[in-house]
Amino acid sequence: MHARTCPQVGTLTLTTLGGKKVAGLELDGVEERVYRLHFNARQNRADRFANTGGVFGAAAAAALEGASPRPVLGGFAAGTAAGVALHYFTGKRKA
Repeated sequence: MHARTCPQVGTLTLTTLGGKKVAGLELDGVEERVYRLHFNARQNRADRFANTGGVFGAAAAAALEGASPRPVLGGFAAGTAAGVALHYFTGKRKA
C-alpha cells in the first residue's frame, strides 16, 4: 500500500503559507496538524483577533479614504497586525 502524500504546490506558495513545515509530511500528517490547530484555543483566539482587527481596519480606511481598493486593503492589513498584537499583549502567559 502506498502512503498518500501531500500534493506538490509551488515553493513560493508553500513558504508564504507556512507550508514548508508540512511539505514533507504525508497527507495524514497534514490532516492531523489541521485538526490540532482547529481545536487549539490560543490559535482560535489569535484568528478571531486578526479577523476582527482586519475588518475594523478596512472599515476605518474606507471611511477615511473612500472605497478605493488599495487603501481598504492596507487598512485590512494594518488592522490584522494590530489585532495579532492585541492578542499577544492581552493573552495569558504560560508560567
